[in-house]
Amino acid sequence: MWKHRLTSITKRCAVVYMWISAIVALAVCVFGLVTLCAVSNELVGSHPTDQQMLDNFQAHKTEFSQLLQMFLADQKLMGVAYQWTDPANLQSAGITPERLKAYDGLFWKVNLGLALRPSLSLRRHYGQENLEAVEFTVSTRGLAVSGSVKGYVYTFKRPSLMVDNLDTYRSKDSKSFTAYRYIEGNWYLFYDYDD
Repeated sequence: MWKHRLTSITKRCAVVYMWISAIVALAVCVFGLVTLCAVSNELVGSHPTDQQMLDNFQAHKTEFSQLLQMFLADQKLMGVAYQWTDPANLQSAGITPERLKAYDGLFWKVNLGLALRPSLSLRRHYGQENLEAVEFTVSTRGLAVSGSVKGYVYTFKRPSLMVDNLDTYRSKDSKSFTAYRYIEGNWYLFYDYDD
């Protein structure tokens, strides 16, 4: 009789173990799907439309101009984003904490993620090593090895690949490209796609 009871208890434990395993597996799957959805929006979600970016530029022309003047004046500063600078040592770039706060406030106002003074390799990509340009990144999608970036650029040289609509433009060979849409003066929208 005790053998029968032991077998019955063992069967119940096996059933309980199976149910617990199923619940844990389901929880892991749900967590994985939620994580995948959150990450995939950043990886493959859409950039703001040209019209949204043009409207933002018109609404914040003064702030864009102020950011540009600050960045051009801070010649040793190669990049700046919220609470980040290149170089990382603010003193070596001649940037005070108050100046960084001013950048942060303007970035938040105009919905920017990053401002960069393109490196020599990027200037070569534009076709002119001495090109003075400042890129203001609005959104990025994808991974470090492939993806896309959309933003504003201020440049003294008219970019070579000009299009009427960055939202729909794709290269004929589906390869990497950087395309531009004119705004006004030396300001352009840009869309950089890297396959």
